[in-house]
Amino acid sequence: MMRSSVVPFLISCVLYVVLSKNAEGMEPDMTTVALVEEYFSLHWVTVLPALLIFVLAFLHVDVKIAMGISILTAAVIALTIQGSSFTELLTTMWRGARFGEGSQMAELLNGGGIMSMVKVAAIVMILTNQICEGIYDRNEDLALALENTVIVIAALIPWSIAGSVPVMTVGSDSRCLWFAFYLYLLPIWNLLKSYLLRIFSTNSVRIS
Repeated sequence: MMRSSVVPFLISCVLYVVLSKNAEGMEPDMTTVALVEEYFSLHWVTVLPALLIFVLAFLHVDVKIAMGISILTAAVIALTIQGSSFTELLTTMWRGARFGEGSQMAELLNGGGIMSMVKVAAIVMILTNQICEGIYDRNEDLALALENTVIVIAALIPWSIAGSVPVMTVGSDSRCLWFAFYLYLLPIWNLLKSYLLRIFSTNSVRIS
């Protein structure tokens, strides 16, 4: 996504720098971090699954292999560092996290798991084939288009996991999504870029 995201990323950085001039002296809310520390061990090793995804992607390792390595690493960390049992690990992977109803951790993390994604994955595979078939010559272009649209736009829906978890983590409410500039700028920028490229391509054909 690097070639399609650089401009929106840089514009977002500029906007945050400008807005931060009026936010001096504000401290982040550490309540959520303290809450998570009560249930989990925030050892530095726990960043390895996410770090491996970035490193392996940079090395152009097949995404299925990269995700598999990351998942296995996370499983080992859950069994060793976090002290989870093998049964608990399998249950959490299938059903997602389950904390007591009404607790802060339940509001933050309950849900997820493979079971929650089966229906969505099935819908995406069917709809993607029906709607986008024939639009792109290469699967890479189709994947990039989806990354630049549906993947980031999902986080703008306040009641989705992609939107609610980050919002609750920073101790804010859904109004902060108005300031998620990158999520807006990425699809807008690529739509504009595609439109301009189409115009230039049409003009070039007419001239030739």
